[in-house]
Amino acid sequence: MENLLSDAEMEAVIDGDHGNVFAVLGIHRDKGSKNVFIRAFQPHAKSIEVIGRDGVSRGMMNRLDERGFFQINLGAGDNFSYRFKIENDRGEFYEAEDTYRFRPTLGDIDVYLLGEGSHLEMYRKLGAHVCEQDGVKGVSFAVWAPNAKRVSVVGTAAPASCANIRPAACGTFSSPVWARAKFTNTKSKRSRTIFSPNPTRSAFMPKNVRITRRSSMT
Repeated sequence: MENLLSDAEMEAVIDGDHGNVFAVLGIHRDKGSKNVFIRAFQPHAKSIEVIGRDGVSRGMMNRLDERGFFQINLGAGDNFSYRFKIENDRGEFYEAEDTYRFRPTLGDIDVYLLGEGSHLEMYRKLGAHVCEQDGVKGVSFAVWAPNAKRVSVVGTAAPASCANIRPAACGTFSSPVWARAKFTNTKSKRSRTIFSPNPTRSAFMPKNVRITRRSSMT
């Protein structure tokens, strides 16, 4: 199979230690051959089918590791919008967005300014924000954690994906929207802390604050 990762890089993704998961997972186009390929890490998936926005199947992903690492090569072409049709380990089928096909929430300039301590609009970047990318509504998450080894997002209504953009920052884009979330900050394999995604807000809203939920998403 083309565009295979090294064993060490695949292990880093599976263990949650990779420094730039967006460069590995999601949809990519090889610069030389122009071939398009998609990678996914879904620990509880038995099989994954790629469905285009037109509803047409683009094929079944190949399972490269029993712990849930998948890949599909689609030949020469352009990047496109898609969803996953996943069969989990209980034989249940459901469709889901691929978190890693969306753009990271923090750009190089954001990371530079945050590290310098001169970012004047960090409240627009850090924490949880309702947003829309490629016609899909969801929530962007970002946190500045220079001393963290990795940062994962855990939600109260649905699981979220971990996305280590850089050693000092983390951002994900998840769908559907849910109102409350917490981050897990892992400094080592034995240390884990859960805290609010927004430094000025608690992870759970006060009772007198109205929480807006969206019941349908496309």
